[in-house]
Amino acid sequence: MDAERQNILGVAGKAALSITKPVRYFVDELLYKASGNWRDIAALRDVHVGQPLLVVGNGPSLIETPLERFSGYPAIGMNKIDLLFERTTWRPSYVVCLNNVVALQHQSSFASSTIPTYVAWKARWLLKSENRRRLSYFHARNSNEFVTDPTFGFGSSATVTYIALQLAYWMGADPVIIFGVDHSFKFTGSASTYQRREGADENHFHPDYFKSGTVWGTPDLDQSEVEYAKALTAFSAGVDGSSTPLLGESSTSFRRLLLNKPKVCLVRPNLGSPPNTSSANRAGDRPWNRSGPQLGGRSPGAGNHAYIRCAAHWNCPAR
Repeated sequence: MDAERQNILGVAGKAALSITKPVRYFVDELLYKASGNWRDIAALRDVHVGQPLLVVGNGPSLIETPLERFSGYPAIGMNKIDLLFERTTWRPSYVVCLNNVVALQHQSSFASSTIPTYVAWKARWLLKSENRRRLSYFHARNSNEFVTDPTFGFGSSATVTYIALQLAYWMGADPVIIFGVDHSFKFTGSASTYQRREGADENHFHPDYFKSGTVWGTPDLDQSEVEYAKALTAFSAGVDGSSTPLLGESSTSFRRLLLNKPKVCLVRPNLGSPPNTSSANRAGDRPWNRSGPQLGGRSPGAGNHAYIRCAAHWNCPAR
């Protein structure tokens, strides 16, 4: 009976959160604007315009990815990326955290880090006051639309990678190169629920990423693909405002791309030439600068549209 009562309370609690969600997000946005924290995000506009930038996930593939070869290039790390530092000299330029559980568990590390760290505004009340004061914040809206000006809010998502991609876009980066977003998790049960972890964490690059006995939020890969498709469309938008996703049906194709080739490059159409066609990007100048097969049937130098290439076909480190 106790278990049944807990289940009923859990369902009721989720229903209450769902009903009040629009109001909560609206109030949170007002508080965010009033707080002035948005200025930290506003200051990042075009800080890396026309520069290559890495978006680094937390998948097991990072174990075999020599990120040291990309030191010197700006990078956005996510969540508990600092657990990787024991095995590499590479460091991200920024860290973003969307998940409440991660923010709660890792708050001391975030607060003590010298790397600019941006935590979801909604998670602030979960943090100790001394940690809360040391962090920067971003607001996640009650919408999953890709936002090109996230000063007052990013499009929400089932994955923090979506936040990182919007931030990279806001920074003006070109190209954006994705590492460690393996898009594959081993777990039982429903998506988007909280579970207690048992044993070593096989879903991330570190066995204690979510330590045994701690809580983690199960991923929703289907919903993540919806947001990846939106990101792909945004990065593929032509200079005339048209949209040309290069992977056909987009979400399924993007998932297949991530699973098979977890190093992806997004080149923005309105910020210059594709990497291999610019005189400033001669072969060997940059780690990803090798001509290779063009996904989506586009050929290099064919005009103002986005190029999406598997970095494994360039001079990128092999997995």
